[in-house]
Amino acid sequence: MFAASEIAAHSAQLFDATQLSSENIANRAFIVADATRSSGYCYAAVCRALKPLGVELTGASAYMAQPLLLNDSRFLPLTINSVEQLRRGDIIVYTRSTAHPHGHISVYEGNYEEASDHIAPVTHTKAYGGAT
Repeated sequence: MFAASEIAAHSAQLFDATQLSSENIANRAFIVADATRSSGYCYAAVCRALKPLGVELTGASAYMAQPLLLNDSRFLPLTINSVEQLRRGDIIVYTRSTAHPHGHISVYEGNYEEASDHIAPVTHTKAYGGAT
């Protein structure tokens, strides 16, 4: 059993909006995307969403987030074959291509939607040549 003060402390930890969790990533990304409602500023928006959770991404282009996240032990790369395998809060980093020299980054919100600098259907990887 927990004493009342221990329960309160435990509950506060479970519902801390600054704790790095998939749910907090998804919630922050949605809030930022809904407030931003732009196009072409995906990296700035996702960086803004992740910063309060203790994730600092640097660089000028979205594709530059891939090595930063791969080198952060709090994140694991996923190999997926379809959108159905994504989970709410997964961060998707799209590679750069001739048509998209900066790549793209977004957070999966569920229901085939992603948040970046706006809310949209999940971007198909074919336009970018792949994603991590």
